[in-house]
Amino acid sequence: MRYIEKTLEPKELSVWKEENKEVLQEKYQNESGKDLWKFMDSKTKTQLKITLMKEQGYLCCYCGKPLTKEKIHHVTIEHLDAKGTDNNKLRVYDYFNLLASCKGGSVIELHKVEAGETLESIANKYGVDVEHLEDAYIMTDFDKQNLKSYNPEDLKVGDRIVIVPLANGNEQHCNIKRDNKPVWKHPLQEDVATYFRYNREGEIITKNTEEEFFQTVNNLGLNDNQILNQDRKRIAEQADILLRRLYELYGADKENFIEKIKTLILKYESPDDGKLRPFSFVSVTVLEQRINA
Repeated sequence: MRYIEKTLEPKELSVWKEENKEVLQEKYQNESGKDLWKFMDSKTKTQLKITLMKEQGYLCCYCGKPLTKEKIHHVTIEHLDAKGTDNNKLRVYDYFNLLASCKGGSVIELHKVEAGETLESIANKYGVDVEHLEDAYIMTDFDKQNLKSYNPEDLKVGDRIVIVPLANGNEQHCNIKRDNKPVWKHPLQEDVATYFRYNREGEIITKNTEEEFFQTVNNLGLNDNQILNQDRKRIAEQADILLRRLYELYGADKENFIEKIKTLILKYESPDDGKLRPFSFVSVTVLEQRINA
């Protein structure tokens, strides 16, 4: 996990909140956080997703997997203070409570709408909440790459909807795994990266004994998905190879060796065309450990 520095609230969110100010005031008094979130239209949510992805270097806020506009149906807007908790409903549209998360471990399904189907019946078929369909995309021209956001209330027979059912329990991570559980160590804390270390199997470990850290890892399922662990293992191994190469070239001069590592860290922390490398914080952690050894 890495620190994410929030920028100013985007214009599209500010404009939407101002245009709907009176309605929102009433809804804050009478509706749950989940129902409040349903009020925002799909187009604005899609724009907000893209803004959050850009702010995060196109990486999932928790696990570091890549997020892309082309697969935006795999991205969900995460509420750090969970919207499902009534105490947090005033933060449902607070930009500084919003992050972009992957739908950890889930794969897409293509559903063709049949006569008599409703949002509720489709949601039940795939084992998700109706709320889960708020991010639905309709396929146009029967081309998997040609997706457009649409209002799921406008269902028509024959529509082909991209749905992301929940992964199996032992494969879930990030937003899907978390639900309303607390995230004690999170990406908006400047020191969050200092808690995370990785063993040779790609699993998250730490020298810190704070119970809140272990609860965070468990609540987000960050050690549960084997593919995720393998990805971190691969990235950590690549960083080790780079360290060995640097040592072969510069190890005789410790000061120069350390400077070369710092240069490499800066490279991993700097976006290329707005995008960070997948799991870049794993590489940074491995490199920083060598400096501090």
